Amino acid sequence: MADWSMVNAYGAKGFLLAKEQNLLSEMIEALQYRTLALKHLGEIEKALATLDELLIYSRELAEQPKDDQAYNPSLLTEQKLKLQLNQLQSAKTDSDDDLQKFRLFFIMALLTATLISLVSINQWRTKRILTKRSQTLMAQSLLDPMTKLPGYQGFIADIDAATKPPMIAMMSLTGAQNSDLLLGQQQNNQQMQQLIDALTDTLAQNAYIIRPGLIAMTFSQQQDHQQTLDTIRVIVNQLAPHADISLHLGIINLPLLSNLEVKLSSEVHFGVLQMMVAGAISLGHSNDYYVTITPLNFAPAAIFSTPLYLHLEKAISRGLVKVECNDNKALIRWPKWQGVEES
Repeated sequence: MADWSMVNAYGAKGFLLAKEQNLLSEMIEALQYRTLALKHLGEIEKALATLDELLIYSRELAEQPKDDQAYNPSLLTEQKLKLQLNQLQSAKTDSDDDLQKFRLFFIMALLTATLISLVSINQWRTKRILTKRSQTLMAQSLLDPMTKLPGYQGFIADIDAATKPPMIAMMSLTGAQNSDLLLGQQQNNQQMQQLIDALTDTLAQNAYIIRPGLIAMTFSQQQDHQQTLDTIRVIVNQLAPHADISLHLGIINLPLLSNLEVKLSSEVHFGVLQMMVAGAISLGHSNDYYVTITPLNFAPAAIFSTPLYLHLEKAISRGLVKVECNDNKALIRWPKWQGVEES
């Protein structure tokens, strides 16, 4: 039936009964059952111990006088037991070899896993450091290098955002273009920071330092241009009540073209604002001025092609672009293209 647990128990009980009656042959037979059962149960150490007992009792049986010397069953039993012992020892050796191989494989696998983990952790840390450094450099690239305030690149990125601002502007603090020289860089930076904070707190969505005395702004909604200019004047007077500063504001509503399929670059928008500020400055310094343009529906996109000043000035003179300001727009003197006009 191959129920080796029952065989082992039967052999153990049989051995005790045979030992009580001093029946050597039956003791040996019981130990044979136990040895065989323990072998199949995989209990090698116990099987070896049982075999040792078998050998001892087999020798005792062999030393007893026998009537028939031709047939010696104890000797045959001893040979079988020795064979079983050799088999068990061989099985134990194989088991030890397998265990040793498993240990070696486990150690190698553990070392490999540890090495991979260390490399992965190092790669993760390196990637994290590089990501932080990249984010820092990206943030720094959006700042003005001198003042460390939001600058030109930040303004361009703001216009390039997925949700574009509906209105953008550029303001010249005419009379304060050399404030960094007159005040010193540190004090000038502090005043520019105060101005940006005041603009973003009360009026603009974001404000950017283009250069001393020139600030660009984005707005979260379109506003009345004259009211925007008046609000800026109030802010400037609060921060620099005694400064001789006139404001010249270039301002445009977005999108510039009614054809939304035509995409104008942020650099084009920046150039348009520059031209509007130049036009506002041409009106003089006795008052604060703003200038804005609105291309008519039939105006082609080519009016914003390079060179921008040349094509835009021609579009204005031909009536393709509507100009508005808070003074006589006929007095505006647009900057002239200084390059060679292509034929």
